[in-house]
Formats: sequence, C-alpha cells, structure tokens
Amino acid sequence: MLEMIVRRTLAISCLFNFMAAYALAFPSGSIGALFELPADVPNLYAFIVAYIVTLFGITYGWLSYQEVILRPLLLLSAVGKIGIFVIAALLSFQGDISVMPSVLAFGDFVFGAIWLSWLTSSKAVAG
Repeated sequence: MLEMIVRRTLAISCLFNFMAAYALAFPSGSIGALFELPADVPNLYAFIVAYIVTLFGITYGWLSYQEVILRPLLLLSAVGKIGIFVIAALLSFQGDISVMPSVLAFGDFVFGAIWLSWLTSSKAVAG
C-alpha cells in the first residue's frame, strides 16, 4: 500500500517539478508571480536552477515506473525535497522571500517524508 503511495507521489512530483521549473526559469511570468518568486534573478541562475529541477522531475517520473524503486536514488530524492522546504522556510523566516514559496514547498516536505517513511519501513524491498 505504501509503495503504491510512493509511486503516485513520485508521478505527481514529476509534474509539480515541471511546473516549478517553468516558474523558476521565468520568475516574472504569470506562474512565477503567482508563486511570489523574486523577479530580479539573472537568467543564468534561473535557467540552471530550472534545469536541475527538471532533471529531478524526470528522475521522479522514471522512478515511479520502475519495477523496483532504487532506494539510493529515492533517498537522494527525499533529501532533496525536504531540503527545498528547509531552504524556503529559512529564507522566508529571514525575510528574503515571501512566505508563499515556503507554503508551496511544504508539499515537497510531505513527499520527502512519505518517501523516507517507505525507505525506513521493514516492507521496503532493497533495490
């Protein structure tokens, strides 16, 4: 049951990452503005971050369809998701960004927690 939830959250996260990558690449666009992202980011940084977010999204989608979920890759994914929330929360707390990115990144925290929960469960199959 939990593995099915992990697979579904991986697929959902893949789609969310693509949307986030677009918002990060074009922070002054409609989605970036909706997420209240800082608009004065140099294109180099915006595109590099969007590229990395896209790569992670592809990884989540790929993992969701694998017969056996690769545990080290899922662990990296979980750490990445939780780390994004921690970074956004710290920046919001410091006043560097609005609270909206932290609220949105809370979904990353939830996905990362689900994945860690499965990884630490006794029913998770080693891959």
